Amino acid sequence: MDLIEFFDKVEAERDMRGVSVGDEDIVVNCNGADILLPTNLVASLPWDILYSALHGNGDITVLRHMTRVVGYYSRVENWNKSKLGELKDRHNGDYTLDKCE
Repeated sequence: MDLIEFFDKVEAERDMRGVSVGDEDIVVNCNGADILLPTNLVASLPWDILYSALHGNGDITVLRHMTRVVGYYSRVENWNKSKLGELKDRHNGDYTLDKCE
């Protein structure tokens, strides 16, 4: 699949946005998470496999999870056990504000 076709398909999905292209990678925001895809992977796989992988339903393990913490993006697989625990706690957190009276 060429990149233009990939971009068109991503833009057509309601839960995907924020596609950007780097030197060798493409970043897709899917359900609020930034997912890094190698450009050569996008070029070599059909849309149905890429779609499944972006939604966590595939067996592809070359996808990297990136997150933005303190102003910059970093690859989660490089994090230590403590930082991974902090990320998990952030996802499970209750960030609602109590009503002030």
